[in-house]
Amino acid sequence: MDLIIQRTWTERRVEITERLEEGEWHAIAESDASRFWTPDFYVVGLRSMKFHRGVSDLKHFMLRSDKTVSQIVEAELIVKCKFDFSLYPLDVQECKMDFMSPMEELQDLYLKWDSTHNEPSVKFLTEERNKLSLSKFDLDLFICDHNFTSKMQWGAVSTLRFWVILKRALKSHFLETYVPTTMFVVMSWGSFLVKSDIVPGRMVLLVTNLLSLVTLFEATRNSSPPAIGVKCIDIWFLICISFVFFALLEYAIVLYQMHAKCPANNRISDLKLFKAIFPKEDNRPPTMKLYRRGKRRKIMCCLSYVYAKFSRCIFCRTSHPSWNILDQVAMVAFPMLFIICSCCYWEIFITKSNNISLKQKCVLK
Repeated sequence: MDLIIQRTWTERRVEITERLEEGEWHAIAESDASRFWTPDFYVVGLRSMKFHRGVSDLKHFMLRSDKTVSQIVEAELIVKCKFDFSLYPLDVQECKMDFMSPMEELQDLYLKWDSTHNEPSVKFLTEERNKLSLSKFDLDLFICDHNFTSKMQWGAVSTLRFWVILKRALKSHFLETYVPTTMFVVMSWGSFLVKSDIVPGRMVLLVTNLLSLVTLFEATRNSSPPAIGVKCIDIWFLICISFVFFALLEYAIVLYQMHAKCPANNRISDLKLFKAIFPKEDNRPPTMKLYRRGKRRKIMCCLSYVYAKFSRCIFCRTSHPSWNILDQVAMVAFPMLFIICSCCYWEIFITKSNNISLKQKCVLK
């Protein structure tokens, strides 16, 4: 990043021989500028820094009548920041920047933000001073108001800190990822409306959607930043792929139901669950009683009855082949489950991405 840094300090050792107007800044000549003491400049996590020195730098070395010296320099910085991409693309990245003069101890040099003006101490050179919009990120600034010290081997050093907040622009990800994947899942529900005996059309619809999601998933993983573990976008793709896969699995059960014969032991009529008891009195009607005795046998008998009815519904051919009962249930269950999963997904990950408390981070770590 390119920074324009203005540092102001009081130099009591300077002697002013000419009369200067009060409150006005006066440029210092090149021959005198090299004689002034200037504080060191260091940023924690700095990879490289390049000052743009030259005639323009000397013109921005100025002096005021109260012996206040101001230096304005332009620097190009490359800073190492620790990013966590587990919430990609809903992630909010934070880049901490600590400014100090590491060779000057606290009793010799104390740093503080310039509060003489009504404007913030750190700002972007845009119309909105604390915000900046780029192609993929929206940048915000958060300034730690209070100062703190960094502990070095030779003593405590005064330090200033501010944060650069990078919020990822989601418009492109919605159009390129979330909207297409949702459309593929919704298209797979159309297979429930196709007749079960139209195998080529229904299989082509489901398999094409599944392969399209897998291809898009692979392309997104290759273009997304690396992260430790599973990313947020990976979970969304797994949800969409799972819904299409289960739609394909549901059709496989329907095909098996169409071509399989109903097992004899799964017919309800073959299960001797009840027996009729005829009373000795002729005027009393007969009653039904469980065939087997004992609490455990009664429970097993009831479970066998439920299993037989479920097996007959799943594996035995229905009397209305135009629209299978499984397709009717899936047409209602799949959209409801997808809406529930989507709401849980956005609720969990948006809450995590907004859970940032920078005020607690304005302490030395």
